[in-house]
Amino acid sequence: MESSASVPQTVSMLLAVLQQLPRVAIVWKGLDGRVLGCNDNFVHDMGKEQVNEIIGRTDIELGISADEADMQAMIEATVRETGTAADDFFNNSRTTPDGEMCWQKISIVPLKDESQVVIGTLSVYEDVSSQMAIETQRDELIATKEGLLTQLQEALKLKDQITANISHELRTPLHVLFNLYDMLKLLPPYALESPEGIEVLKTLRELPIGKSVAEQKQELLSRVEDLPRRSLSSTDKRKVIKILQALPTDEPLTAEHKQALLQRMADLPISSLGGGKGKSILTKMRANAERLMELINQILDVNKIQSGRLELRPEPTDLRELVQTFAVEIQLLAEAKHLDFSYTIDESVPQMLILDREAFKKVVLPLLHNAVKFTATGFVSLIIGTSGGSLVIVVADSGNGIASVYHHKVFEKFFQVSSGADRKYGGSGLGLSIVSSMTALMDGTVKVESEGVAGKGTTFIVSLPMNS
Repeated sequence: MESSASVPQTVSMLLAVLQQLPRVAIVWKGLDGRVLGCNDNFVHDMGKEQVNEIIGRTDIELGISADEADMQAMIEATVRETGTAADDFFNNSRTTPDGEMCWQKISIVPLKDESQVVIGTLSVYEDVSSQMAIETQRDELIATKEGLLTQLQEALKLKDQITANISHELRTPLHVLFNLYDMLKLLPPYALESPEGIEVLKTLRELPIGKSVAEQKQELLSRVEDLPRRSLSSTDKRKVIKILQALPTDEPLTAEHKQALLQRMADLPISSLGGGKGKSILTKMRANAERLMELINQILDVNKIQSGRLELRPEPTDLRELVQTFAVEIQLLAEAKHLDFSYTIDESVPQMLILDREAFKKVVLPLLHNAVKFTATGFVSLIIGTSGGSLVIVVADSGNGIASVYHHKVFEKFFQVSSGADRKYGGSGLGLSIVSSMTALMDGTVKVESEGVAGKGTTFIVSLPMNS
């Protein structure tokens, strides 16, 4: 046990050690909660300059907030009553003299005399702001990582959906083209589909080799002359007659001559497909080729918009004449589904406007195409007017409508309300995205209004600057 003479020296050494602890503030108090002593860090943290400004004061008198002082007093009372320490609880309400909020790890232990009687408390405040900052950064990094992983998963899901949609949109018309081509190969030469035409071909194939075919030649020429236009156009009829006139009349028909004749018939150009079936096949082939071209153009438009390479080329335009050019197409599409289509251009719209014709069509046409596509019965309408110096375009229909939860997503690239393998309607999911991007490029706005109820339909409203 130390002698009484060595106690002052021990206290001095202890105080010296306490003063050297970095970022640690220490204070000890009596049973009444008043400060008996502290180190220089505590003096600094209290915004004081001398320890004498601290000694004998309570937390409230030192300027500590009432809530913090009450909490501190409650913990100190518990430590005094139980004689056990309260370790490592945190407090972030301490404000430094510089006005910054800091995190502190606090430990409060009982002070006891030689008889182990509690005579006060000693509180140690360790500044752990840097550690908490690291932990906060770690938590933020973890949250960022989780957010990026979520975005990556959504991107991968979107990629799969886009791949499926684009693959479907590319493969469907390609399969149709291949199938139509195979059907085309099965058609007889120059598609003479009438009974008379079939008889002509039959007679031609049955011409006897080694015998004179003068009589058959005249008969064939007469039959071809009598073929109706639905079986053979006038131009192609002349081609066939020219081939038949090459048949010999004064000498027997040779196998080589007959084969050459049939080959010339088979080599007639595609324009000779004058029959109903041939014309129907060619029409379908062209429609599917146009569908592929439309998809490719949409992808190119999206790429140009994203890269900033799409430039507007405004020019004086007769809006009524422009609308008329594509209104005929929409009218035919609507009639095919037994829908009523109408369009109106208000008298307030100037005859001539300065606008980019192609950009205007890429805004209005997708809206009209979608209106026809998603409307089973009823109407599709286009109304163009003015409001507050802007050109206002309203496309409305009586279709299925769009639920309000999807209103903010319909203009996103590749978004489709139904994107499963069994989706009822085709499409790449790019049309409305291009509408939105083109409208923004023209310094306009576009919005959708719909209750999502079948029969009440959907209304798209586009507003564009009007330069006349």
